[in-house]
Amino acid sequence: MGIVKPLDCSNGLVAEAIKSIANNNYLEQLLDYRHPLGMPYHRMAASKWMQRFSMDAPVENIAITSGGQNALTLILISLFHPGDKIAVVTYTYPNFIELANILNIQLIPIEGDEVGMMPERLDAACRTNQLQGIYIVPSCNNPTAVTMDMNRRKDIAEIIKKHELILIEDDIYSFLAPEGYLPVSHFVPERFIYILSIAKSLSSGMRVAFIAYANSFVEKITYGIFNINIKTSALNAEVITELINTGVADRIIRDKKEMAKVRNKLYQKYFQITNPHENPLSFFRWLPLSQLYQLKQFEQNALAHGIHVYHSDRFLAKKDESAQFIRISLTSAKDVDELDRGLCLLKRLLLDTE
Repeated sequence: MGIVKPLDCSNGLVAEAIKSIANNNYLEQLLDYRHPLGMPYHRMAASKWMQRFSMDAPVENIAITSGGQNALTLILISLFHPGDKIAVVTYTYPNFIELANILNIQLIPIEGDEVGMMPERLDAACRTNQLQGIYIVPSCNNPTAVTMDMNRRKDIAEIIKKHELILIEDDIYSFLAPEGYLPVSHFVPERFIYILSIAKSLSSGMRVAFIAYANSFVEKITYGIFNINIKTSALNAEVITELINTGVADRIIRDKKEMAKVRNKLYQKYFQITNPHENPLSFFRWLPLSQLYQLKQFEQNALAHGIHVYHSDRFLAKKDESAQFIRISLTSAKDVDELDRGLCLLKRLLLDTE
């Protein structure tokens, strides 16, 4: 229950799409260097998929990358410099933390409440630090599972405009957000880069993400893609385009949401969700610990009892042990029975250590 896997049982449908494409007479056209930003009809499919989640951007402002992490790398290298500062919520995506460390970009943690990053704290940080950007995962923050409501999204957008920050919006969990929620990018059309990875929604192994960006970033992002990626695999993008255009993608996310609903209901058999703004379909849960542990002590203790979970220290942009949590993946167990056994073991372990 450590790594958040994307319910890969839907990969049979992805495999069927691959077999179908392999038998087409245009296969060779997908195997060359043309269209570094993505073939035109692949970018049209990207636009269609973004619109599915209330994000509207011109096709010429959309590119295809080799997954979400690749998109983040391209953005940081293309638009930021060593020493630049980017605001993140206190508990944030650990791979973004490590990527920033590699590139010598400083992350400034901003306190959050039950609906996400607090705009007044962001505003204060902008006044005391020379911030260049902000990184958020508003549909289901990893690791806290918090979903920003529309009022908070608008408030954060106002601070972005006020201080002219570059918004990096990672909407990997958009398919789990309430219908009709507008991305923060919608409110800052001159300051945004929007990332829509398909790793959790459709297939993790295909390594495809769609990015949209403001006009002011077109030149630098294009330059970055040319010199870092050369291009994203058109074959992989073709598979995702096939899923989108045939409606199979919609079927996959419907199935995943149903499975997520069942697993979250099972979680609540053992643990209470106290924050109503946590995404009810989240692939993971954020559980407070009643006592403090040394770094990774709890993880090692849990592993000795046959349970793999992640301690909150992994997700801190700046180390602070005033409160501790564990992130519990609900989607890495192979089935509901295995998850039930894992949650039962975890509950027993927590009762024994209190």
